[in-house]
Amino acid sequence: DLYFTWEDVSCKGLIDYMTVIDNVLYIVDFKIPEYNTKFEQSAERFSYPIQAVFYTEAVKNNIDYVKSLLGDFDSIAPFHFLTESQKSCGTPLIYILSNNKREKALNEILDGLDKYKWHKTFNIWDVDRDIYLNKGKIIL
Repeated sequence: DLYFTWEDVSCKGLIDYMTVIDNVLYIVDFKIPEYNTKFEQSAERFSYPIQAVFYTEAVKNNIDYVKSLLGDFDSIAPFHFLTESQKSCGTPLIYILSNNKREKALNEILDGLDKYKWHKTFNIWDVDRDIYLNKGKIIL
C-alpha cells in the first residue's frame, strides 16, 4: 500500500506490480477482461486511465520508499496494463497509457478531488456539488 496526500486529501494506492528495467520504473496493473483485444473499451467504461494516473501519483509521492524496495531509477515509464483474455487465453497484451488519456484522467482526478473537498467542507453528500450550486438547473 502507498499512502499519500494529493490536494490536501489523504489517499491510498494498491499497485499490482512494479519493476525497474534499465533505470526506468514500470508500474503495471493486471486486468483480465472478457477479450483483451477489446480492452480499450473496458478501459474507458471503467475509467482505468484514472486508476493509472492515481497510482503513478502514489509512486511519485513515495519515491524514496519505492526506491528502497526496488533500487534506484531515473524515470517512470508511462503506465502499463498487462491484460489476458478470460475467453481466449494465451495471448497477453500490454496497453500503455497515452499522454492524451493521462492528461484527461489527471483533469478528472483534480476535478473529483475539488468536488470531494467541497462536499467535505459543507457536509453535503446527497447531491452533486454542481447541481447544488446551480440550484438544480442543468445546462444541456
